[in-house]
Amino acid sequence: MKRKIFKNKKRKEPPKPQTVRGIVSMSASGFGFLSVEGVERDYFIPQQFIGAAMDRDTVEAELLPDRRSDGFIAKVTNVLQRGRKSLCGVLLAGGRIRPFSRKIPFDLTLAGSHSSARKGDWIEVEFDGDESRGAHLRKVIGKAGNIQADISAIVSEYDLPPPYSEEEEEAAKRLRPVGIPREQFSGRCILTIDPSDAKDHDDAVSVEMLPGGNYELGVHIADVACFVPRGSRFDACAYERAFTSYLPGRTLPMLPRGLTRAISLSPDANSFAHSIVMEVDGRSGELLSSRRIHTEIRVSARLSFDDVEFFIENGKLPERFGGDPSAGPVLESLARAVDLFRMMRKRRAEEEEFLEIETEFVRAVCDEGAASVALLKKEIQRNAEKLVEEFMLAANVEAAKEMLEKSVPGLFRVHPAPLPDKSVEFCDFVRNVCGFSPGDISSRKVCCKFLRAMPADHRKPVLTEAFLRAMARAFYSESNALHFGLGKSRYSHFTSPIRRYPDLVVHQQLLSLDGHGKARSRKELASVAAHCSVKESLNDESFWAANDILKLHYLKDMIINGGNLFFEAVISKIGKSGLLVAIPEMGIRGEIPEELLAGSGLARKRGSGRMEKGRKNYRCGDYIAVRLANVDMPRGRAVFQPA
Repeated sequence: MKRKIFKNKKRKEPPKPQTVRGIVSMSASGFGFLSVEGVERDYFIPQQFIGAAMDRDTVEAELLPDRRSDGFIAKVTNVLQRGRKSLCGVLLAGGRIRPFSRKIPFDLTLAGSHSSARKGDWIEVEFDGDESRGAHLRKVIGKAGNIQADISAIVSEYDLPPPYSEEEEEAAKRLRPVGIPREQFSGRCILTIDPSDAKDHDDAVSVEMLPGGNYELGVHIADVACFVPRGSRFDACAYERAFTSYLPGRTLPMLPRGLTRAISLSPDANSFAHSIVMEVDGRSGELLSSRRIHTEIRVSARLSFDDVEFFIENGKLPERFGGDPSAGPVLESLARAVDLFRMMRKRRAEEEEFLEIETEFVRAVCDEGAASVALLKKEIQRNAEKLVEEFMLAANVEAAKEMLEKSVPGLFRVHPAPLPDKSVEFCDFVRNVCGFSPGDISSRKVCCKFLRAMPADHRKPVLTEAFLRAMARAFYSESNALHFGLGKSRYSHFTSPIRRYPDLVVHQQLLSLDGHGKARSRKELASVAAHCSVKESLNDESFWAANDILKLHYLKDMIINGGNLFFEAVISKIGKSGLLVAIPEMGIRGEIPEELLAGSGLARKRGSGRMEKGRKNYRCGDYIAVRLANVDMPRGRAVFQPA
């Protein structure tokens, strides 16, 4: 019998997994996203593939096929560099550390000697290594649950700057401006318009009628760059801080207070300003021409937004201006400003289709060093705020135009259109809440149509929040590009150099154009833009974290003092383990755990916006009466139950 001979077939080796390097962004739910340079979309990282990675870490990861999306998901294989060297957390029993950030969904272990720390303390710790979940004690901040300690924990967590020292404050007071020819901008009624509690006044406006019926709009900005030129001591300090941090009960300024008081635009002294003076068509609101000049001005009156809103509604100023001899010219100037604002805004809405988003913001208010929250204050953008915004936008555009036309390297404010996956996710959400689809929100025309069609009922805050989440985040760039939200093709930040470093850089670049100092190169500005974008994100996150934690204190006080614990809530999201709800009147978000929901059996999700438990149906956008059950300070959450 002849034996069969089988030939060895060359065995086909499986393809090697693709390895990429990128930066991790974590969610509070435990999963993450991997941003890889040169790749437009981020890769999804399931919770089981996170490994030892934390938010902002640079990692190496394998790309694995994802059948559901016909794309790839990422699996972290190696932490190359921590995005941060330290973090803040609460010390628990057994030496465990619960991180302040909900983007780090696991506890760390405190190693080494830590006899100075007690259970329940906020502590700052330093990591043992890139792959480790162990940490060593750096310092004890204070007892968690104490308002000032909680705010200090936020300052530590987000690496916010310490206050300026007395020596730095004294040095700042001695600064003198760069000598530069100035136009005496006299004969105009110049007004500052700010919040009633504002301490720095870095912008002012003037509106005059020109022969022939056109308007002269002047936007006057404190000439900070003449006091803080590029490369100076306080320019370096401002770069590191990048922004003024406005935490409830604590302000951490970008520049020393002694300096900002000296350069603020004050009604009782002549001030140096960097002005953009524009001619606007008196019939159409079209901007016809502009010129940028260094000026010496004297503010005629200091007004609050409340004063201006009172004038818009009543045609007069509040009673306290009754005996002021300058009230007459101020009234005339305000009347011109209101007419011009309405004309310019109407034209911009028609031509640029900017996104007009009506938001309500509830702010926790407490004084510096306060031990309790005084009140929750609801803030809505009124016509007074819109008036100032309109004039500042015009100046910002003109600054960007000049840098581009004269080939001066600049910093620009860029806001990309939403990514397609965000648009699809938002459409699904709206369909569940409202029963219709808004369409492709990467089109600004579609966005404007949706914002106008949004139901004016209890669902509106939930839809507005979802819409804002679907939008991309604006950032700074050395390259000019579209600002999607404003509908601007050329846009920069020029109007707040006291509190925003990008604005100061723009002033410094324009000062170099005027023959004073050396301009930064485009390459240098790319580094500045990246630094400021990161700092801005951290600054924003720190504010919202502080605002949220103070609202929890407010709720805790209500429980202790026997306040009303029943609220009307709106379901904002169907979570993994229950409902997320919003209390619109207080701007507070909380959770209803699944076990506290009415209905029998296990809860079942129906799409992205519905949940069923027994015969009970819960849907995003629905009202639900709730009772405050508990405030969990260590986990930073309010727990409610159906009333």
